[in-house]
Amino acid sequence: MDKQSINYGEIDEGIRDLVQKLNDIPFVATQSSCEGHIRPSMADIFPDEGHALLDGGHIIFRVDRRYKGGRHFLEEMARLPETYPFVALHVHHCKEFPCEIEGSHSISLGCEDLTDSEAFQGDTLEAHIKRRFQVPTQQGYQRLQEFRGVWANVLTIAERYVRNRAT
Repeated sequence: MDKQSINYGEIDEGIRDLVQKLNDIPFVATQSSCEGHIRPSMADIFPDEGHALLDGGHIIFRVDRRYKGGRHFLEEMARLPETYPFVALHVHHCKEFPCEIEGSHSISLGCEDLTDSEAFQGDTLEAHIKRRFQVPTQQGYQRLQEFRGVWANVLTIAERYVRNRAT
């Protein structure tokens, strides 16, 4: 688990301390992260009036399960969706080709419950983006606040494992 080459200056400011704390845990190594953002556009697709494009947050990480604490850490992370229904924790599996994050865990924060997926039919890029990311603007900003709550909860979990390095 190479943690030496991480440039914390490139990590989103809102989760920078969290990512660093996760990497302070002996059996965890982060691989990718995004705190979640309102985007003015995606691939030259703009939201409809009164709407925004909400790009959900994520942290992709590896856990060395040889540590007893690794299993406990994953159990705690797996309980997050019970509190936050827009959170998912899953193991990444590439379907068609090998990749660097194969077998890594991903905590993903989404907005699918806020989108109007029925409004955008078809296979166009615009329909795909709007089905997945377009939300009413005010709800998008509210969800960003909720994302901050999730990240604070994950930081609390991480701090327990940094303090208990012997686990």
